[in-house]
Amino acid sequence: MSDQNTPLHWLAAPERRIRDLACPSVLQDANKQRDLILNIALASLSSNNPDSLVVPPEKSFRSKRNDRRKDLHHHRYVEVGVVTRGEMTLWWEGTFTRIAAGSVFVIPPGTRYMPHAVEPGIDERKPHAVVWLALHRGCVVVHQCALKGDVHELGEYYSFADVQIANQARIISQELAERSPHHATAIRGSLLCLMAWLLRAPVHRISYLNSSPDEPKVDGHGSFSDRVQSYLLSHYHRPVSLAQVAKAMGCSSAYLCRHYRELTNQTPFQYLRDIRIEAAKRLLLSDVPIARVAEMVGFDDPLYFSKVFSNSTGESPQRYRVRCVGQKLKDAA
Repeated sequence: MSDQNTPLHWLAAPERRIRDLACPSVLQDANKQRDLILNIALASLSSNNPDSLVVPPEKSFRSKRNDRRKDLHHHRYVEVGVVTRGEMTLWWEGTFTRIAAGSVFVIPPGTRYMPHAVEPGIDERKPHAVVWLALHRGCVVVHQCALKGDVHELGEYYSFADVQIANQARIISQELAERSPHHATAIRGSLLCLMAWLLRAPVHRISYLNSSPDEPKVDGHGSFSDRVQSYLLSHYHRPVSLAQVAKAMGCSSAYLCRHYRELTNQTPFQYLRDIRIEAAKRLLLSDVPIARVAEMVGFDDPLYFSKVFSNSTGESPQRYRVRCVGQKLKDAA
């Protein structure tokens, strides 16, 4: 396991200067996701190379400035990344770490981090691709992304459901927190078990990518509506404000709403609601608690999530889950 590239001084988090784009070249179906996990992650973790597994340095102190940063990632679950191509620079807890292709990195709960970062003194990011695994209770949400220049190309999100996932995530989180002797071996073993379960776990697509082929492109990197939808797709699992979306698009909130509605006949937040409801439907097919499903699709309040879900589908999340599970058992009989 590697803690390499750790400077002796703390470095502030960089600004996020990339733009999101749903790109067909990054789309991977479930079987291709499994192939990537098998050919890269399993092979890397099974090797004797200590640098094939990368974890962040231990926290020394917390920056109040970073606590206020809305663009930093910060989750209550373990995340695992597999760099499949190129080299990604990751900022986490005051450290810049370069992660090469074939390496697996683990992000503990509560860690503030910035993927696809640029180190001070470096002119540009190297092109790279990453498969991300968010380890929730009862399922792993998997998606692939790629960075080319300042364009963040985003693929579909999939949910791999299996009860064993929670056990491995719990072990990994505990080992990262305690850092007991031989914790690297324990983490590597849990990741190998996790990857093996993913290879045979039931899978559901939990996102969808829309595009407007007739709309003119902007700077060769997608239409305005594509860019808005891509941003919402990559942030739907987190609280999102209209001001945040407008800032990412480089326009005012008023222009964002007006122009997006002219192009799509709906508001950005109507599209965001659709993304979240479709994602919730698929997650409700797993054993993930409904309150956790609400959090996973960007709702802080489970009761408000239930209200929005009921208004959109005509039934509560619990009723939807019971009906779908009953139908599934009936079909299998």
